[in-house]
Amino acid sequence: MSAKPVVAVPETNAQRPYHWTQDLMSSVVVFFVALPLCMGIALASGTPVATGLITGIVGGIVAGALSGCPLQVNGPAAGLTVIVYEIVQRVGLEVLGLVVLVAGGIQIAAGLMKLGQWFRAVSPAVIKGMLAGIGVLIFASQFHVMIDDKPRKSGLENLLSLPEALWKGVGIPNIPEPEEREYRTESLKRIAHLIHEQQNLRTEVGELVPFHEHATATPELAAVHVDELKPLAARQEDISRELEQLGKELATVIQHLPSRHLSAAEGALAAAVAQSNIAKDALASGQAVNAVETQIESAAAMEAASSRLKNHRLAACLGLMTIFVMIFWQKLTPKS
Repeated sequence: MSAKPVVAVPETNAQRPYHWTQDLMSSVVVFFVALPLCMGIALASGTPVATGLITGIVGGIVAGALSGCPLQVNGPAAGLTVIVYEIVQRVGLEVLGLVVLVAGGIQIAAGLMKLGQWFRAVSPAVIKGMLAGIGVLIFASQFHVMIDDKPRKSGLENLLSLPEALWKGVGIPNIPEPEEREYRTESLKRIAHLIHEQQNLRTEVGELVPFHEHATATPELAAVHVDELKPLAARQEDISRELEQLGKELATVIQHLPSRHLSAAEGALAAAVAQSNIAKDALASGQAVNAVETQIESAAAMEAASSRLKNHRLAACLGLMTIFVMIFWQKLTPKS
């Protein structure tokens, strides 16, 4: 009686021994990929870097607990950058959480009602066109970031200002002296803090005068907020005083380190001081319409002064170098 041949049964995933070291190394790789991606998308969306890190951590925990769905989105979606940026610019960062919550509820309801099949009726050309348009808007906004400039308020403004941004980044980068670099870094930190204070003040003024667009047509509306606006003038005065101090320090630095770039920054900083004083006078007088408008103009003037202190050409060189490495990475890596 002949023996039956032994057939090797392929080992399934359930039968394979679990090796936690493999999962550990995989998690480390995912961490190094997701960390800069979450930070970059947060910045591109107009939100603080911390929000990208927090959402990446929470999303990773939720995606790991609910893994198994082939259509599950378990990472940052760059296609939503334009939408999130527009929401933040229009209604503010505080409302973004509510918008995301409502959108998630709509998605869950659509899944329970099995409405996913209706999306098959959408032509692929429409989807590709939408993604291409989003890609163009992302490129336009991030081109400004690459030269260490701030994106504009809308996608159209980003596209129209591309020649200006290109002009800022074109040319041989200027490598300043160590003393000048140290001064630029410290001044940029202080101006960034003042811009943040100005934006917070602008938000408070906007909350006090929610219908400032109609204040000219109804003078009674403007008069209601006089007593509420006047106390904010002291905070605006503190911003003006700090800007004046920065201007005095800049004038002293220019005497010891003559620089064409610093001279241009001196004029922009003087304009920021003047605009901040105008905003202070508008708050002190209790003018509702002028208070809101001058707050916006003051923040824009400080951002212009901050831009004058930046080295756009050096930032552009670093950005091009990064793009070069990303494109030719496969060719530069060793074969072994």
